[in-house]
Amino acid sequence: MDMKKKLIFVAVATALLSACGGGDDNKGDTSSSLDYLLTGSTGLRASVLAPRDGDGTLKFSTETTDLSNPVSALSTLDGWSTTQPVTLVPIGVEGVSVPAPSGADFAAAVAPLYLFELDFDSSTMAPKGIKKQLVYGSDFVVAESGGKLALVPLKPFNPSSYYMTVATSTLKDSRGSALRAGDDYANLRANAGSSATEQKLHNLIALQEGLFLQKTGITSDKVIFSDWFATQSGADVLTAVKGAAASILANSATLDAAALWKQDASGNTSLPGTYTINQIDGGTAFLTKLAGETFLPQASRDQLAQVIGADPTLSGLAAATKVYSGTVRLPYFLSTPALAGSWDKAKGQSWHGAVDSLYAIANALKAGDKEVIDGLVGAGVNPAELAELLADPGRSAELLAEASKLIGVTLTSGGKPIDTQHNIGRFNPLPALSEVQSVPMRIFAAAPLSAVTDVIIYQHGVTSVKENAYALALSQIGAGLQALPSAKNVAIVVIDHPLHGERGYALSGSMDTVTTSSNPTPYLNLSYLTVARDNLKQSVADLLGLRLAVGLANGKGLGTQIGTQGNLKVHFLGHSLGAITGTNLLAVANAELNPQVDPLFKFDTGGLAMPGGGIAPLLLNSPTFGPTIQYGILTSSSAALKDGFAAYAPSCQKAPDPACFVNEFLPKQDAATRAAATSTLASYSFAAQSVLDSADPINLGAGIKSDLKLFATEIVGDGARLAP
Repeated sequence: MDMKKKLIFVAVATALLSACGGGDDNKGDTSSSLDYLLTGSTGLRASVLAPRDGDGTLKFSTETTDLSNPVSALSTLDGWSTTQPVTLVPIGVEGVSVPAPSGADFAAAVAPLYLFELDFDSSTMAPKGIKKQLVYGSDFVVAESGGKLALVPLKPFNPSSYYMTVATSTLKDSRGSALRAGDDYANLRANAGSSATEQKLHNLIALQEGLFLQKTGITSDKVIFSDWFATQSGADVLTAVKGAAASILANSATLDAAALWKQDASGNTSLPGTYTINQIDGGTAFLTKLAGETFLPQASRDQLAQVIGADPTLSGLAAATKVYSGTVRLPYFLSTPALAGSWDKAKGQSWHGAVDSLYAIANALKAGDKEVIDGLVGAGVNPAELAELLADPGRSAELLAEASKLIGVTLTSGGKPIDTQHNIGRFNPLPALSEVQSVPMRIFAAAPLSAVTDVIIYQHGVTSVKENAYALALSQIGAGLQALPSAKNVAIVVIDHPLHGERGYALSGSMDTVTTSSNPTPYLNLSYLTVARDNLKQSVADLLGLRLAVGLANGKGLGTQIGTQGNLKVHFLGHSLGAITGTNLLAVANAELNPQVDPLFKFDTGGLAMPGGGIAPLLLNSPTFGPTIQYGILTSSSAALKDGFAAYAPSCQKAPDPACFVNEFLPKQDAATRAAATSTLASYSFAAQSVLDSADPINLGAGIKSDLKLFATEIVGDGARLAP
């Protein structure tokens, strides 16, 4: 796994997790406090004080344009992580630490630390009240590590939301002495100051402590620290993709994607037939088609044919089942070797927004920027109406429709573009279109397609292929025929994940772009965290498009007629990665958009086989992928480890592979080396999970409607060995 030496994980630790320093030098003072102004080597924490770029994304002093740098990847986010700890940095004298408070401390009348979700006023861009007080032990816990206090969420923070942390004088250091307010915090609280910045900070502290008093009755003399922060967006981008599909349905008789996106990355201005099934053949006998599936290993084909041949029931189903091949036209938002010039370039390019940042536009409108206003008017946008939509979070669908008029428009201020980066997120949720792809698909059915009553859209796991559906298609078709009170004619519809199977190979004509068990990195692209995130989002976007295409085939006969018009049940079944992306799919697909299009996206039931959440630690600790990922991270960040393993490799009990590095070589290193490796992996996990948050079902899964019939399975162990 090529992680590049540019992955400077020390930068993550320096920028985000470093331990000491601050605005208080504490000379002659033996009391401890908490750093407030993000000074010295404390780096950045989740804070309203942390700088933001002009497009509304986070800003770090060590960021570059190279997205293989995890800090640079973090700088593309529109808010702080919903899953990672909120750190507070104590400042004190040498030899004195600040341990995590105990549960008993939080049961006191005045707790040492508080965490609140805020009500936010979008017009003033400031909190206006407290929505909820989070509960210690249920919503969060506090841990001490490396001299810092970490407020660890036990449940994800809500996306696109605002949270406030408050510390009181009941927080004690290792001597049992109460912490005081730091000089920076105390001075700003007491004095309005002479500069605009000092006055703003003074007012912020007054607002924060006023909200705290209103909620708890605790006065400011007991407050030693308060701050608030915004979390990053969740399903905004995928919701925008769904909205774009609905827009194409409403505004283009030919289902032309260019009606919305104007053109693709190659300049094509006519892209008809988007979200339709095409070139469906007449079907081939199940076993005949199986024998010719080149993306299934020959041994797998032979084994499956043998199992079917030995079972009369399966043999009968196979004889009755046909496999249909065709394509489905789907928007693709990732880069390709043809567009980027090479696979090496394409794999480093993530999704980008289709318009200028709405955050930048909102600030320009507030400032009365005539150049931007004239640009909006020239694009057919009413600046006053846009300003109203920007200030009202409840009108996001209207905002997206109005903002889509700006696709292909570059707004300028002072002759310069107001947004040169087009980072994807809540401030720019609609992705730019790379191309509309004809994605290969298979349909398995024992009845004529027009007689199908139920469709199961199946999505395979990572490193697998759509052709793995041969192993389950007959059982699903057979179960439908035995259903009570009446038999069902079931069809299974499958496509590959991006960068898997035919879809990977078609990009370059090479297996280098195909995700396999021996080469998982095209899709699990943890060298470029934003691309890894957007690979997951592309999977969901594809499934949304496939569901829509099935709906159009049923309702309008587009591509082929599937089922009786208006009388088709559609179900989802996902395995492993398919269940991870399927969780996000079910949340977005079944969310209400408008009554005309909702039935075209809706799933009647869902099945999630072995899903997972918290993707970064999940992969880092995976027995299958973890060693490869850890090896790449650690050898890229440490020449000593890389050289040391090269010397050790001949001693590996088996092959000198990543598993040997993790399980044999690393445990034999000295304590300091192992500790440094652990710290590096923790820093990487923090950055990776922060970037992946908006594509992680741990965040999006809560959006699944409670009335959806959902079945999920979990497996412990792999059948040969049991997990502890």
